[in-house]
Amino acid sequence: MPNYLKQTYIINSFEHSALTLCSKQGFNVRRKSCRNFAAVLANSVNCRVVVPEFRLAPAHPFPSSLEDLQTVFRNIFMEEQIALSLEDGFNSKNQCVPNIIVMASTSGASLALGLIQTISENKLKSIKNIFLFSPWLDLSDNSFIFSQKKLSDELTSKEAVRRAVEFYTFHDNVSSPLVSPAKIPPHILKKFPAIFIQSGENEIMLEDTKRFQKLVEDAGGECIIDIWPKMMGMFQLMDDFLDESHLAVEKIGKFLNQRKITAFDSQEKIQLKLETKDDFIKHQ
Repeated sequence: MPNYLKQTYIINSFEHSALTLCSKQGFNVRRKSCRNFAAVLANSVNCRVVVPEFRLAPAHPFPSSLEDLQTVFRNIFMEEQIALSLEDGFNSKNQCVPNIIVMASTSGASLALGLIQTISENKLKSIKNIFLFSPWLDLSDNSFIFSQKKLSDELTSKEAVRRAVEFYTFHDNVSSPLVSPAKIPPHILKKFPAIFIQSGENEIMLEDTKRFQKLVEDAGGECIIDIWPKMMGMFQLMDDFLDESHLAVEKIGKFLNQRKITAFDSQEKIQLKLETKDDFIKHQ
C-alpha cells in the first residue's frame, strides 16, 4: 500500500436519531448520502475511508450502535496490524501500530468518544486524532440548549434534539459519559488523542462545544475549535452551494498533513490548495 494511503479514517454518520424513523430494519440508511463527503475527505487527506453501518434507535437503542462501532473498529485495527506486519522491510514491533483517525458528525460524537473510552490502551495508541463536525457533546439536562426557552438553527432545534435523545436512550442514561461526552471524567479525558472540532458560528450546540473544549484543556488534553463565521451546523456537506465547505475540508487536509494551520488562521487570507499525490510523497 502506498505511504500516502496508510491512514484509515472512520466516519460516523449517525446524525439525528429522528432520521432513523425512516430506516429499514433499524439499520443506518445514510451511508450512501455521506459517500460524496467521505470521498472528498479521502482526497483531501490522502487516506482510506471507512464508513461503518450500524443499528440505530429507536429499533435498537443505546448501546447497540456503540457495540457495532466497537466491532467495526476491532476489525479495522486487526486488518491494519496484519497489513503492516506483512510489509516489506518490517522489522520493528512499533511499526505494527495502525494509524487511525476517528471522525464523527453531530450526535455521532457520543459514539466516537464512547468508542475512545471503551477500547483498550493498546488500541488507543493507534488513534492519532479525533475530528468532530458540529458535535452534540451534552445530551443531559445540563446542556446549554435545554436551559433556553426556545432555540433553533438551520439544522435542528431544541425540541428535535430532546426528541432524538428520547429515542436513543432512557433519561437515566443521558448523564452517562458514553452518551454525553461532556460528562467524561478528567482522568479519562487526559488520555484522549488530540481533538479537532469544526463548527459553524450559527449552530445551537456551539456553547456546549466551547464548554467541552475547556473540560479537555483543564484535564491536560488538547482540543481545537475551528469556528466558521455565519455558517450553520454541518455546512461542510453543502459543497454545491458554499465555497466555505470546500475550504473547510481542505483545511482538515492541511492540518493532518502538518502544514501548521490552526483554528486561528483566517479562512479569507489562507489560499488552501489540495496537494497532488506526487507533492505529498515528496514531503515524506
